[in-house]
Amino acid sequence: MRKLNPEHVAAMIAFSDKIPCVELLEMRLAALWKGGCRVELDLARKHMNPYNGPYGGVYASLVDTATWWAIYAEMDEDVGYTTLDLHLDNLSTVSGGKLIAEGRTVKLGRTICLAEAFVRDEAGKLLVHGTSKLMVTPVRPPLDTVVDEFGLPPIPPKFLEA
Repeated sequence: MRKLNPEHVAAMIAFSDKIPCVELLEMRLAALWKGGCRVELDLARKHMNPYNGPYGGVYASLVDTATWWAIYAEMDEDVGYTTLDLHLDNLSTVSGGKLIAEGRTVKLGRTICLAEAFVRDEAGKLLVHGTSKLMVTPVRPPLDTVVDEFGLPPIPPKFLEA
């Protein structure tokens, strides 16, 4: 049975901070495990709509990011993923603080995967539930090439044999 390599996880957390959209929104991949992850964002004025709540696009970006990483943590190293659709149910709102998105794999397929994410505030209040269908694709360009462009060291193998 394969086990997610902790060194790979640490390298991917460092890499995720360099992804342009993640950097722009100041999201953080805080944890990554087989079939799940936690993504965090400290709300700032730039994330807010005119009514002092987070823009829907901020929630969508958190759900998209959390579902992508949840799938990533289970699939083979030689495949990539692209979002086919994203569905959000906005259930409540906040005017500040930290947003915490927990993503989890629902179904892995050869061509289509399904994941979901729950976005909560620091007190655990559920703000958003979202789902994402992702299409499995070849990795283009290979991950090692992308990581090298960001000036990061080579990525350790993704899985260890248990």
